Amino acid sequence: MYTKCKNLANENVETNIIWTNQWDRTLMWLIESRDKTKEQICVDSTSWGNFGNAEFKYINDNGIEVTKNKGEINTRIPTGNAEYTKANNIYDLAGNAPEWVMGAYSQYNRIFRGGAYYEATDLVSGYIYNNPNVIAYGFRVTLYIK
Repeated sequence: MYTKCKNLANENVETNIIWTNQWDRTLMWLIESRDKTKEQICVDSTSWGNFGNAEFKYINDNGIEVTKNKGEINTRIPTGNAEYTKANNIYDLAGNAPEWVMGAYSQYNRIFRGGAYYEATDLVSGYIYNNPNVIAYGFRVTLYIK
């Protein structure tokens, strides 16, 4: 994952996996811009994220609008296909697929953020960790223009 991320760079841009503090700063920006409230970030992210107790419409892989119902905890949606999961034009920060960040919990475990579609409820602001060999998670790329 790290190598793929780095291969996106060229002489004009530098890329990296998002750092933990960049994730936190993004969440603060959502609050400061008034796109999301502190409660939607720190207390209950289900009003804008793909979690098991969320219900919303999205476009599936066949281009058809369908409804993800409450209680469906095994519905990962195609990223960017639900206005419900968008905050300041960033899709899927809350729920859907957990995302690795450049941060360590211990020598053997790395941090991921954002929560997951298979959780009944979760918080976009929470820290969770796992062994980095788990490949069921995504990651978010940062882009620096030189």
